[in-house]
Parts: sequence; structure tokens; C-alpha cells
Amino acid sequence: VVPTEHNSRRGKVTETHQYSVSEYALPVSEDSMGSSIEFNYDLSPIVVNIDANPPSFLHYLVRISAVVGGAWALVCMMNHHIHALLNIKPSNWLHIDASRMNGAY
Repeated sequence: VVPTEHNSRRGKVTETHQYSVSEYALPVSEDSMGSSIEFNYDLSPIVVNIDANPPSFLHYLVRISAVVGGAWALVCMMNHHIHALLNIKPSNWLHIDASRMNGAY
């Protein structure tokens, strides 16, 4: 059970509760004394607050700036790694000396 508050654009607050249901069944054996029904409630210490008001324009600008900054950082990292890969000198590569291998692979 999770308490939930819905805030409308007109300022009306509606307090409700959200429920989730799980079903567990066990087969009845011949040794059992009878059937039973158990109800377990787990109360949540948090409140879900659903706000119908749109975020402010400043909030929108901050989100757009975060997306642009993240894309810029990713492009810069990719550029750095591609530049490093293209500037590898052949002397740094692994060379296999065919004369020392004697035809073995």
C-alpha cells in the first residue's frame, strides 16, 4: 500500500492509495488439515506525489543544456580515442619474426 497525492493544475490535491496484488498458490496435499487464506499488507514509508503542473522554462533550459553537454563530452571522448588510434606508429605494433617461427603457427 503506497499513499499517493495527485496535484491538479487547479491546485486540487487528491489523496489516494496504490495497491499491488500478488497471488501465491500451493497445491493441497492429502496430509493437510484444510485450506487457508492469508492477507499480508506491506505499508510503504514513502509518498508518491504526482504533479500535473509542467516544469518551468528554466528547468527546460537546464535539461537541454545537460543533453547538449553530455553529447559534447561524448563526441570529444570519441574524437580523442579515434585520434589516438590513427596516430599509432607502426613501430609500436606487434611484429612477428617469420624466421624465428620455423614454419610453426
